[in-house]
Amino acid sequence: MSRGVIALGLVPLLVSAVTVFVRVRSSYYPAGDVAGTELQVRDVGHHPVLLGLFSRDGWNHPGPILFYVLAVPYRLTGGRSIGLLLGALLINGAAILGMALIARRHGGTPLLLLTLLGCGLVVRSFGPDLVRDPWNVSITVLPFGLLVFLTWEMISGSAWALPAGAFVASFCIQTHVGYALLAAPLLVLGTSCLVAQSYRRVQAGRAAAVRRSRPLRAALVAAGVLVVLWLPPVLQQITAAHGNLGKIAGYFLDDSGKKAHTLAEGWRLTSNQFGSRPEWITGHRAVIPLRFEPASLLHAAFPVYLLPFVGVAFALWRRGERDAFWLTATVGLTLSLGVVWVARTLGPVYDYRLGWIWVVTMFAFVATAWGAWRLVDERVRPTTRRALGVACVVALGAITLVNAVYAARPVGDAYSPQVAVLARQTTAALPRGSGDVIVRCSGDEGCVYYAALILWLERHGISARTQSAYGLVGSDSAHRVHRHGPVRAILDVEISKPFGKFDAAADRPGHRMIAYWGLLPRAERAQLVRRMTAIRAQRDAGTLDKTSFYVEALDLDRRLSTAAVGVFLTQPH
Repeated sequence: MSRGVIALGLVPLLVSAVTVFVRVRSSYYPAGDVAGTELQVRDVGHHPVLLGLFSRDGWNHPGPILFYVLAVPYRLTGGRSIGLLLGALLINGAAILGMALIARRHGGTPLLLLTLLGCGLVVRSFGPDLVRDPWNVSITVLPFGLLVFLTWEMISGSAWALPAGAFVASFCIQTHVGYALLAAPLLVLGTSCLVAQSYRRVQAGRAAAVRRSRPLRAALVAAGVLVVLWLPPVLQQITAAHGNLGKIAGYFLDDSGKKAHTLAEGWRLTSNQFGSRPEWITGHRAVIPLRFEPASLLHAAFPVYLLPFVGVAFALWRRGERDAFWLTATVGLTLSLGVVWVARTLGPVYDYRLGWIWVVTMFAFVATAWGAWRLVDERVRPTTRRALGVACVVALGAITLVNAVYAARPVGDAYSPQVAVLARQTTAALPRGSGDVIVRCSGDEGCVYYAALILWLERHGISARTQSAYGLVGSDSAHRVHRHGPVRAILDVEISKPFGKFDAAADRPGHRMIAYWGLLPRAERAQLVRRMTAIRAQRDAGTLDKTSFYVEALDLDRRLSTAAVGVFLTQPH
């Protein structure tokens, strides 16, 4: 039965994979960080790939594990961008499978059903795009959940979980540095528990058995895993003039000029997950307007569901239910680390970085339900036990059906059609000749299309280069920096906000727009720009009073501020 239940929980991911392969195929064009990820994946096996994705703070995330993992499905799909989506599904599917197997090992069918049901609800709340999203912020959410379970497994004395935990913790930290304060302490805790148990065996006079035991072999394998995985970023740190790990350490140690947070904010954010309408179930998190931070940093709902979590944990401890108690303790520790994580976050606590907290909160609910079951299991009649099992299977089937229906929908990527329009127009308008095509951008929004354009040009055999290693491509792609030789064209990617920068770009000498995408047709936008220029001239000449100018300019500015992207060509001298 358990195998069928696990397969049922993984059905939505299989449906999503079929949808990607059949309905998307070659029509997916990533932008932003995902395009930057694909550029690094393309480099695997051709150029040294030593670091993670580039961060807007001037350094790369610690390591390249994600790129090497994604390189396998990427190559198997013939270098298509959907290889990244399929790779994300494989990673998340492996995480769910790992959690399910650990749950079955410790809690049998009841905990297995609760875990899969919880994962299904989280996937529904996130939406189908998260489990197939290769973005480094999204692709680490479910693997971090697996790490929490692996930590519980290590605390329970399972030596095999140590090398697995070393790999998953390294994956999370290298892919997104924000997991360092979450994943590293969990790995240290699990390792310490295994060491302590081995030490007690030595004290008990079984030293020879310990030397031949699984913990020792597991420790050696884990050490090998850590050496292999962390060798690339360590080599980069040693050989580069300004090592990336040093940059990361300097950034987080120097908090001057950066917004600080408090433990109280961390507590409010964490406790809010246990409010009367849990976010991981409703799929809604209130955000502070214009700050993109959760509103619970300022005020949170009363944590009504935290009380049964603590109460069940205490009852399990009193009764000596070690497995169930250590699950609640591991989840509680992880939530406490989340409080510290918020307090140590420099700059805004962006809402999109908080996916992990939904998974951990879901574990708290699962642990509470399973712990309560363990406390009353002996007094439950067999018929009631079977009825509860059937109810869980039905609920799992229902949420699986809902997730499968959503997974069958096309990939929801707003940037893909925009990239296709801009890239095709750009390729058609490039001047003939040889030499590098240098791509530039300004601002975070404009740079969303920057790596996408470089990726498109590379795919079409055009030598695309940047002016510096700084940007979405990052310092790990120095081979993409133009050093010398002929330049075929210089491309600037501009967006419509703020007004003036986008439309004024076309007025530069030797500068013309060769590609455009916008909510306004290009001709209509040009007409509005000419009108804005005319009324400004009238105002300056004194033929248009300030009130009339203000009223008309306000309307024009509103219409011109609608989303638009342009690629501008500058002929090299």
